[in-house]
Amino acid sequence: MYPILVDLYGFEIRSFEVMLLVAWAMGLSLAVQQAKTEGLDGSMMSVCWFWGLIGAVVSARLPDLLSSPPATYDGPVLMQFLERLQHSRSSSLSGLLGAAVTGTGILFFHRQAILRYADAAVPGIFILLAMCRLGCFLNGCCFGVPTQGWWGCWFHPNSAAGIYAASLGDVRLVPTQLLLASGNLAVSILAVFLRASMQAPGTKCCVMMFLYAGLRTIVAVWRAPHFFVGEQTDIGQDQIVWIAIGAGSIVLMIFMRDRNGIKSV
Repeated sequence: MYPILVDLYGFEIRSFEVMLLVAWAMGLSLAVQQAKTEGLDGSMMSVCWFWGLIGAVVSARLPDLLSSPPATYDGPVLMQFLERLQHSRSSSLSGLLGAAVTGTGILFFHRQAILRYADAAVPGIFILLAMCRLGCFLNGCCFGVPTQGWWGCWFHPNSAAGIYAASLGDVRLVPTQLLLASGNLAVSILAVFLRASMQAPGTKCCVMMFLYAGLRTIVAVWRAPHFFVGEQTDIGQDQIVWIAIGAGSIVLMIFMRDRNGIKSV
């Protein structure tokens, strides 16, 4: 895999950054199309998508920024912040929450149907997540445990996955990025073909979030311990978080169906 696509005299274009732009464009296109299909305003979806992206980028790195040590040099506050931002790590869960809060705020301000827009945005969100995971695969991050199976992959020696594999004797690793990408793509396709709002607005969003939480819980079994600045993520704790999110999605779906007077068959 190739973390750096272009390197011109120190100016680097990383594969993950390119895939992030592709993911944003594909997700926006699908979300706007789905909004129009469900009788919603496509331009309003575009506004929510734009500000949601900003909210996701900021919130994804916020936890690490708050816990990271101060900048290593004295200088303007803005430059110190940019240095910490450059070396911070991101969290997909924090990014999703940031995008959801930002998008909800925009819709609430314009007095739009929040739950209906959330349902319409689901296919675009999951195609975005699928493309981002392909970017992770190219970048060599979010990798899996060592394996001798046919599905194991080699990674670039300068990537995080390559360095981890070399420390274990140059082994192959489970491509958990591709597992997540495939699962996210399947959820996106399923969301397109489900009924617009599954009777109660917001139900589709809850069902897809439940499936995503289940996917993350299962794939975490093959995720390798990741080391960042001497810290190790706790995979078991990650699974507990996603199980809680999945359970919360079911509870929220039942609540919304009861509020709309819909009885389960």
